[in-house]
Amino acid sequence: MPRIQQVTKTHRSARYLAFIRQQPCVVSGFCTVVAHHTSKAGMALKGSDYLAVPLTPELHSELHTIGQESFQRKYNVDFSVCITRLLSAYVNRLEGNN
Repeated sequence: MPRIQQVTKTHRSARYLAFIRQQPCVVSGFCTVVAHHTSKAGMALKGSDYLAVPLTPELHSELHTIGQESFQRKYNVDFSVCITRLLSAYVNRLEGNN
């Protein structure tokens, strides 16, 4: 029987990442941010753009130093809650429900 390789599409959206970069940092509230991809699609690949959260460059570096779970505990932040809030705000903006 032939092996079936699972194909996983990583969703990319330049518009959504631009929206994320306009949001305040989910930890500090500062406005100079980068988009942190909270999941990975595979070895050295970024996960879906729709699973990104805004972090300051300094906090983003710290996250990569201590790891995502430790970072969330240290700053008492739940990225899944942040992602839900960000996606909701993005959809509301697209639909004109600001």
